[in-house]
Amino acid sequence: MTVQTIFILIISIFIAETLLTKVLWYLNTLRWSDTIPAELADIYDTEKYASSQKYERAKYTFGWYSSIPSFLIMLLILVFGWFGWLDDFFRQYTQNEILLALYFFGTVSFFSTLFSLPFSYYSTFVIEEKFWFNKMTKKLFFIDALKWLFLSALIWIPLLSLVVCIYIIFWASFWI
Repeated sequence: MTVQTIFILIISIFIAETLLTKVLWYLNTLRWSDTIPAELADIYDTEKYASSQKYERAKYTFGWYSSIPSFLIMLLILVFGWFGWLDDFFRQYTQNEILLALYFFGTVSFFSTLFSLPFSYYSTFVIEEKFWFNKMTKKLFFIDALKWLFLSALIWIPLLSLVVCIYIIFWASFWI
């Protein structure tokens, strides 16, 4: 298999997975109804049920549109080889495979979090407030984001280091 064939395969899988996810999301929405199912009529409040369905539709619509920029950015990153460029950049500073993996995934995670923060903010302070679900302050939102980054680093740094160590030790038979 040539490098170009593998590249086209990766792009094709990425696009197919995105399209399949969108189709499944859409098919799921076809089953939504503001009318409460008969099985839940005695258990669940009709108004609350209708409100929850409207909330789900709002989340779905926002999720649909907010996923488009993410898809396009990832497609551009893949097409223009920015992951390779990032790897080459860090290889200028270290040859340690563990540090390379930590730098690479740390950078990708940081920019991914930075990119998704405005969407999360909108979801919390616009959509959830519209349906009276939001109890969070803006200060708490950003503190939680920082805590999430810290806890992610605390968990992922040792875990990723372990995976890279295992890969280095078992190099040829790692796939087993």
